[in-house]
Amino acid sequence: MESNKTNALAITSLVLGIIAIIIPLIGILIGIAALIFGIKSLNQLKVRSEKGKGIAIAGIVCGAGSPFIQLIFLLFIGVISFFNTPQ
Repeated sequence: MESNKTNALAITSLVLGIIAIIIPLIGILIGIAALIFGIKSLNQLKVRSEKGKGIAIAGIVCGAGSPFIQLIFLLFIGVISFFNTPQ
């Protein structure tokens, strides 16, 4: 029998993953937390009859992708500031 309850760690993982993408620099640490919560929630979902597998996977993807997105953003800002410096 499947419960209608969604796993709280899965929701936490997704929220932290989204915040990790938005907040620069500190977002890398928040992304690590999103990964940990996402992996823990997937392990809980194997034991419990709760929903949230897709949410947990989305949190893991956002948490793992946030350093790369921030790196691209910082490189973009660096290139713009390099070419806009007065000569």
